[in-house]
Amino acid sequence: MGAIEIEVGPLACKWCKRPVPQRRWWRRRRYCNGRHRVKKWVARIFEFVGEVLSS
Repeated sequence: MGAIEIEVGPLACKWCKRPVPQRRWWRRRRYCNGRHRVKKWVARIFEFVGEVLSS
């Protein structure tokens, strides 16, 4: 039996907007590297804290 071949186009990195090649169709990469994932996570925390303090 042959393998299922599904073509998946690249997504843009959520931090730098560079195209990220996708190797698997069932779990897509959202960031081009781990540092960008951490930067986005820290930015979300600061955004949440700023929102809480401004209320």
